[in-house]
Amino acid sequence: KKTTHHLTKEEINNNQKVFSLATQMAANEAPHPEWYQHKLLNEPRFGDVTFQFDKKNIVAHSCVLYSRAPRVLYQLYEKAQPKGKNRKGMTHLVINQPHADYPITPETFEIVLSYLYADDLDLETMKGRQALDLCLAAKEFELQRLVLMSQQHLKKAIALDNVHALLKISHDTNEEKVRSYCVSFAAKNQKEFIGNKEAVAAMGVDLFQDVMASLIMPDEDEEGADKELPPRTVITDFRKLCTDVDVGAFPGDATVELEGRDIPFHKAFFAALSKTLAQSFQPSHNGDEDCTATMKVNCLSSAASFRAILKYVYSGDISGLKVLIACEVQQFAKIHGMKELQDICEFIMAVRINKDSVMRIMQVAFNPSNLKRPEMNNTRQDSVAFFRENLEEINVSLEYLMEMHEISGPIIMAEIILAWQTKERAQLEGMSVEEYSKKKGLNKQRRYSDLLPAPKASPAPPPSPRGSRLKVGVSRANVGRKEEKKEEKKEE
Repeated sequence: KKTTHHLTKEEINNNQKVFSLATQMAANEAPHPEWYQHKLLNEPRFGDVTFQFDKKNIVAHSCVLYSRAPRVLYQLYEKAQPKGKNRKGMTHLVINQPHADYPITPETFEIVLSYLYADDLDLETMKGRQALDLCLAAKEFELQRLVLMSQQHLKKAIALDNVHALLKISHDTNEEKVRSYCVSFAAKNQKEFIGNKEAVAAMGVDLFQDVMASLIMPDEDEEGADKELPPRTVITDFRKLCTDVDVGAFPGDATVELEGRDIPFHKAFFAALSKTLAQSFQPSHNGDEDCTATMKVNCLSSAASFRAILKYVYSGDISGLKVLIACEVQQFAKIHGMKELQDICEFIMAVRINKDSVMRIMQVAFNPSNLKRPEMNNTRQDSVAFFRENLEEINVSLEYLMEMHEISGPIIMAEIILAWQTKERAQLEGMSVEEYSKKKGLNKQRRYSDLLPAPKASPAPPPSPRGSRLKVGVSRANVGRKEEKKEEKKEE
């Protein structure tokens, strides 16, 4: 009977953090908090495109435009940029205004960008005119999901105080769906609609006559059935972006060299998750800069590990975090303050202890930087117990032991020696390792690394000369008594 190294249902239910990580692992996805995408949006240091308005410039990232709005916005960027990997400086773009009387405002465009980066818009608090402006902008940029979102919100936002204005704008811009919503609302509130003389006059005679004709002879199918809202694709789009960058379909602005190959990526994605990495990157709005920035990752040795990090950083995908890779990524995440990624890696190590991974897990768990962390206690205990119980099946080479000693220090070596001793002594007594460990108290609760060194006793103060003479006198008296007893025994 070998120790089971998987969490029970009770343990999972009692630990909300572990339960959350287990759920993410089951879906191979760890969705980032909402602030992540918004922080990426608000990271102008690493933007490479500026949208120019009359009184405001808005910075964005070409990689997000490529991934989320390829038809119009990215085409606008692509026409202004020479093709190639080393794209220098900032590209300045001017938004095309499809309707001169109703231009796209910077505020509306920022909402469009927020949709592109995160797709978590809260339209419930948006007023009717603002929602219509968003609908027109989304239609211009061919963002069909955003068009439907704004139309469905407008249907609920139409009221007596805005129906006339929305009707006129939708008529002037050929937004038939919103126009049909307004006509339907007017038909249900004819008296109030016609009674607002000032608003009716602002609509114009021709439009008012068209509306009245629709009210007199209503078309039951004019409004039509609403289309079903397509699912969110932001995670899928960023996942595809990660793949496209790796295969060279879209250029990155920085690289990592591992196993003799440069792996490209985008600095903005890492900067949104790590303050230390954000500080280490050079801002890309300098006109003399190109994408030759190279990130040093001394704690990573394999390209597979960095690609697993890329999947997580771009889209929250943790499918690449196999247990051996998680052991390597944990240190990277810890160094750069990526707490969520660190927690996921440590959870994977805790529940994936086997004969192929136990040595690497012990190396991480007994690393001096992790030795005093209570979060790693269970992993240390479980890995040592598994190592002790399955020693014969684990491939332990001298080179690997030397590497572990160099990285993790002497404590892990003491644990390994103790495991070997336990295995040998259990065999001598004809017992299993588990039985012997219980008998000798070498279970998970008592191990070498748990035994703290005893505090050194403080040296006693030097005795006074008088005390020394007294002790000598007492000692001589004791010797005399012993000799007398010996003589008595001889006589007997």
